[in-house]
Amino acid sequence: MAFLDERRWQGKIFDGTWRTADGGVKDVVEPATGDKLGTVGIAALSDLERSALRAREAQVAWAAAPFRERAAVMRRAAELWAKYSDDNQGWLIRESGGTRAKTARELSDAVDECLEAGTARRTSPP
Repeated sequence: MAFLDERRWQGKIFDGTWRTADGGVKDVVEPATGDKLGTVGIAALSDLERSALRAREAQVAWAAAPFRERAAVMRRAAELWAKYSDDNQGWLIRESGGTRAKTARELSDAVDECLEAGTARRTSPP
């Protein structure tokens, strides 16, 4: 399965895993052509509550993880942004109507932000 394989996320939301949303689905339309790009899940209150609980659990685990482990995750995220920048750029252009230069900058910034975050150490106890 490709990194951006639509079968993984079409009509779903992400809360740690891709799943069907309780709130239904909505079409995403390409601004330049009016063509349907796909569908996304619409979160209901039940989805939000479930996601907030999962996010809290994840944050506690993230904060407790050693610096080297967190840094490795952020470096890996930067690596994936860079590796799949062409695929991501195509989607960004089609979904937002952004220019190639704008989306290239956004992707470059995403790589830089992940690398910078990977160097941040906690300065006070959690």
